[in-house]
Amino acid sequence: MEKFYFITTFCNFNSDKTNKEIIYSINENLKNELIGKLFLLIDLGLPDENMYEKFIDSSNLSEYQKYLNKEFIDLLQNEKVNIYIIKTRPTYKYIFNFCNNFCNVKWILSNADINFPIWNMDRLKLLINKDFSKEAFVLTRYNILEDLDEPWKSGKIDGKYYPWLNGIEI
Repeated sequence: MEKFYFITTFCNFNSDKTNKEIIYSINENLKNELIGKLFLLIDLGLPDENMYEKFIDSSNLSEYQKYLNKEFIDLLQNEKVNIYIIKTRPTYKYIFNFCNNFCNVKWILSNADINFPIWNMDRLKLLINKDFSKEAFVLTRYNILEDLDEPWKSGKIDGKYYPWLNGIEI
């Protein structure tokens, strides 16, 4: 079966809450059999210019270990995960150029906190056989209430109520 490559970007120095959402979404996407590889372009805020524009793997992990959150290091145990170090928040041009280094690949470019639930794979499967040289697809985000953890499910975070989390229009 043909599979997508998934690419996303984020800063390693996000808040713990943001990193928790990102780790959750990455793990959910790793369960999706339509995603063959997952590329994480991470801004680590490194002190040495020579440390950028590189993949992290077992041969150089020790060089980056003190800069990378443990959860992201743990993700490297999964053969689907590829971590690439970037210097700043990338432009679309940067990401498209990165993706163009891979031949005959269908990409999903997404925010890091987005996941494609297994129960909804049939919809994603509709796109796998499309001719992406002639078409592009944009998916809008929607929250799946059952998949959300508290406090997201209730819409109440840090003592404030966010009705749009529950799909309530304001």
